[in-house]
Amino acid sequence: MSGWAVWFVGLPGSGKSSISKRAYEYLRDKGMNVVYLQMDERRKKYFPDPKYTPEERRKAYELFALEGADLAAKGHGVILDGTAAKVEMRHLSRKKIDKALAETQQFLRCNPKINWVAGLYQFANRIAHLYFFREKCGLDLWLVHIYFCNDQTHNIKTSKEEFEGAMLLAKKLLGLGEHRLNKYILNLFVYTDRTFPTFG
Repeated sequence: MSGWAVWFVGLPGSGKSSISKRAYEYLRDKGMNVVYLQMDERRKKYFPDPKYTPEERRKAYELFALEGADLAAKGHGVILDGTAAKVEMRHLSRKKIDKALAETQQFLRCNPKINWVAGLYQFANRIAHLYFFREKCGLDLWLVHIYFCNDQTHNIKTSKEEFEGAMLLAKKLLGLGEHRLNKYILNLFVYTDRTFPTFG
């Protein structure tokens, strides 16, 4: 599942904490990869000796939004619980994500009109991370996609040919051809229907 974030907002005492915590517990108990961030708790981490000044409040919400955006970018579901009196506080995390994806698109010479935040966000986000670590951080990093072929535990098609077709479609929808990072991306197919799984 792609990373996502839901921010529960409202005045103190409106019930947002009770509802957001219950939503988190429900999703967690369903086995979903979800993280719960509560503003009052996180503020103590950001500012161990809080002064509650307007500037500190603004900075705390900025850090809160960035933490949520970072977790979502890594594929987590994120439940945020915070008053967020100003709309711009809630837009900050989305802006960070949009900026990172747009920078990657520019580097790969992709059509900037293609929305990488839509349905294929998780695939696009992996490419963006590869760009960040290799080009911005100078790390010799590779991206390896692992596909489990002929898996009978889920009622979906998982042959190598179907995976390859889905990959071609995803690249087409994202505007990715033979791009500058292509040589650092590997596809590993694991055949699970054999006595000893083999790779291709």
